[in-house]
Amino acid sequence: MVRFCKKLLLSFVFIACGHAQEGASGEQFAVKLESSGQRYGTVGCLLLCIGDSPELDVIGKAVKNDLEFTDQLAVEIKKTDTEPDAVLLPKLFNAGTSVCVYLKSGELKNALLPVTVMVKEASSGDELFYKTFDCSVKNSVHASHCITHELFPILTGTQEPVLSTLAYCKQVSPHNKMLCIADYACRKERMLFQSNTINLAPRWHTQAPLLFYSQLTKSKSKLMSFDVKTGRRAVVCAYDGLTMQPSFSQDGSRAVLCMSAGKKGNSELFLYDQRFCSRLGRRVFKQLTNNGGNNASPVILGNDDIVFCSDFETGLPQIYYFDWKKRTVSRLTNGKGYCTAPSYCSATHMIVYNRLVKGVFQLCVMDLADAKHRERQITKGKGNKQEPSWSACGRYVAFSYDGYDEQTSTQATSQIAVLNLASKKIKVLTSGSESKSFPCWINQTYYV
Repeated sequence: MVRFCKKLLLSFVFIACGHAQEGASGEQFAVKLESSGQRYGTVGCLLLCIGDSPELDVIGKAVKNDLEFTDQLAVEIKKTDTEPDAVLLPKLFNAGTSVCVYLKSGELKNALLPVTVMVKEASSGDELFYKTFDCSVKNSVHASHCITHELFPILTGTQEPVLSTLAYCKQVSPHNKMLCIADYACRKERMLFQSNTINLAPRWHTQAPLLFYSQLTKSKSKLMSFDVKTGRRAVVCAYDGLTMQPSFSQDGSRAVLCMSAGKKGNSELFLYDQRFCSRLGRRVFKQLTNNGGNNASPVILGNDDIVFCSDFETGLPQIYYFDWKKRTVSRLTNGKGYCTAPSYCSATHMIVYNRLVKGVFQLCVMDLADAKHRERQITKGKGNKQEPSWSACGRYVAFSYDGYDEQTSTQATSQIAVLNLASKKIKVLTSGSESKSFPCWINQTYYV
């Protein structure tokens, strides 16, 4: 595998150099990997579905979608009756194919289709991967994700978020906003429950299959939980005013959330410590901030520090850092403009958040290891990009995106989209007339 990855790297460099010399254009040369500062082309991949199985055709198309999601592979899918012989592989390599992926189906039994997956290097014919998967034909999306989860380390040297789950809100009527979960590419959506209420701001528990969210009424917001395995809903707390946006520690024993506090009705940050409350025998929320501002969107870091949003200094929301040991608060953003909704990635120790730029919400990132707190804007153009959420690997950011219709010069219906930080390409994942918002990513498979 190491040798193959080195060859792919050489192929990347070769294509990039050839592109620069010949002035060629085209989508296959569009990928720019900013992390390394080098320009690469996509790798040619031939995906062969061997045999005459309609179920395999469906799985093959889903595998193709997965492989192309990274913007690193240009995949051509074809059907064939037999596996190509070794003589053909060098010819494919000379024609621009670097790697071949074979899918061959067995006999369908009890809605399970055995699919043998083989990967060969086109230049040498070396076999890089061989495994048989039992694929559920009732869920070809998940079946393809299970296959590509094991292919990506071979093909790209990365572990992609194909087995992760996205939660988000769907506006089904003016007074009814529901919660949905889906696979990472939103190809298989599941509405969690039916309710004539407004449900928003989903947050995942870090250890249990629980999704927390706020349910709005005329006088208060209930903090609710939903068990995605059992379907059980429960009221966590239902105090007057605001109660929402819990962020959980890695072990799941503590949570920081927003709650209304004081006569002003502003929101402050509160801590819930499960172990402490168990010793007391009652539920206690300890107030962490007392600045009189509106404090929101807390995120607990691995060292117990907290990143959050507040308007207590400037009157406009900024991103702040709460030092857990020192109990001090410092501002991360420059104090200018409008910044909201931070999301943290432990893999990169970076945060992503919204900033209002010339009337449009754009996404910005900041490395928390950078003492100078330098900000980098990672999106541009029309269409608001809001409520970002990192993938666990740190290579993708999901967000709500209202796009822009050039023909009518109007904002489009808000959908869930994802930004590939390497290629800088935005993919809109959902569709339809219902507005979607508040995406929240977790590196677990809960949508099945």
